[in-house]
Amino acid sequence: MKASLSDLHRCRRRHVIDEHHACGKVQKMLKDIITPQREYLADGFSTVLRGHENRIRRVTLVKGNLVRNERSESKGVSARVNRDGRYGFASTASYSAEDARSVLKAATENASFLHGHIGKGPFSYPALRQENLQTRLTIVDIEQKRYIDACKEVDSYIEKTYPDLTSRTVVYYEDTQDKIILSSDASSGHMVYPRCYIYVYLNAETKDGVPVEMFKAFGGRGSFEDNFTDLAGVFKGIDEMYNHLMKKKEGIFADAGVKTVILDGYMSGMLAHEAVGHTVEADLVTGGSVAGPCLNKRVGSDLVTMVDFANTAYGQILDIPVWLDDEGTVAEDALLIENGILKGSMHDRESAERFGMRPTGNARAWGFS
Repeated sequence: MKASLSDLHRCRRRHVIDEHHACGKVQKMLKDIITPQREYLADGFSTVLRGHENRIRRVTLVKGNLVRNERSESKGVSARVNRDGRYGFASTASYSAEDARSVLKAATENASFLHGHIGKGPFSYPALRQENLQTRLTIVDIEQKRYIDACKEVDSYIEKTYPDLTSRTVVYYEDTQDKIILSSDASSGHMVYPRCYIYVYLNAETKDGVPVEMFKAFGGRGSFEDNFTDLAGVFKGIDEMYNHLMKKKEGIFADAGVKTVILDGYMSGMLAHEAVGHTVEADLVTGGSVAGPCLNKRVGSDLVTMVDFANTAYGQILDIPVWLDDEGTVAEDALLIENGILKGSMHDRESAERFGMRPTGNARAWGFS
């Protein structure tokens, strides 16, 4: 029995993802002007209204010289409306209740216009379970000077400890996403995704003058206060980097030809992401990806199993956990390869219906527009 939209609304549940509260000065989160717009969602349409803000903080030191010092924010509202498989979209780079109603109205009119001229689309999709998800992880913003001072402290340690390096670069990079998602026939919520890193590059030369470099990223999910109140871990990592760099400097250049190569976890993970992950994004599969004809066929040895983790892996929350995607689908792990057999792709709601699969929360937008 198919429930009506009003029945689903009454059955909506609230679920809080319990992450830690960061200490320090908490920046004000996006004000929820989105949820009150539910009364303006048109009947008979599948609608997602989203408020979205990105914040960037970046500092770069090259050999102790400050060459980049950046703070930026990008914020707006978007609406994506589906009527029988025909989409309307609208967005604006401002954020108010009036803006939300305006883009909602425009997107609904766009969907109706296409539907009126073209008719139904080839695919529609059923309503999903409805929850209200809230992350408790907060965004902590501090003075730019603290980022600069941290980078200077790291740079000073490198300069004093390893004066034989030809060059060094220290980068602080922080990006946070703050999203409020309202869906008419799926889940809704307020999702906050902060992360920050200190990137260190060490450069040296071989005895023949050939440049060699080591690179490492420190940090991860959370704010500056979560990751870098104590830089001892960064200093220890730099010591390890330097030792590797010295070994690399004395290393033997590889001969040309076919070789057996053993990749460590970092490189095999990068290869899996680029060569397999993007290949099995369902929109690219539809567009002719090499993975298209390989579903349920062998693409690797029995040792190969690959999963697109949603938010948690091996008991730890990921650096960019996805609890709710931007269509209102509650995110779940997506099994891509199992024992060498290609089992699936990463879908939005439409492509999941097209392929006869279940959406697992892979419709993710980087910006509001």
